[in-house]
Amino acid sequence: MNKCVGTTEAASLLGISSRRLRQLLEKGRVR
Repeated sequence: MNKCVGTTEAASLLGISSRRLRQLLEKGRVR
């Protein structure tokens, strides 16, 4: 089982695409 699956599932539930999630994560990292 990949940890990404959990993230993808959460994104699906939130209605956010993986790319958007990655951008948000990167933005948080920059901070």
